[in-house]
Amino acid sequence: MKPAGTVKGVSNPSYLALDHHRKCLYAVNEETEFDGKKSGAVSAFAIEPKTGGLRFLNQRASLGGAPCYVTVDNKDTFILVANYVGGNVSVLPVMQSGGLGAFGRS
Repeated sequence: MKPAGTVKGVSNPSYLALDHHRKCLYAVNEETEFDGKKSGAVSAFAIEPKTGGLRFLNQRASLGGAPCYVTVDNKDTFILVANYVGGNVSVLPVMQSGGLGAFGRS
C-alpha cells in the first residue's frame, strides 16, 4: 500500500465514515481541545471523483473529548459522533455541500 495523499491542517484523524453515495468522508479528530474549548472535532471532506483525493470542507466541535466513532444516517442528513471522554454522543446536520452544519440548525 502507498499513501494516496494527505490533507494539511487536520489533526489526529482516526475513525472514518463515508456517506452512502461515496461523495463525502467524515473523520473524527481525536483531540481533547478544539477551538480553545474542551472538545474534540469532526472534519468533513469532499471526495474528488476523478482522483479520489480529498478536499477539506469544514470542521465542527464534537462537544466531547477524544471522539472515537462517527456514522452517517441512512439519508445522509446527519452524522452521529461518539466521544470517549465524557461518554456522550452528538448529532450534526449535514449540509447540501456535504459540510457539517452547526448544532440546532439545518
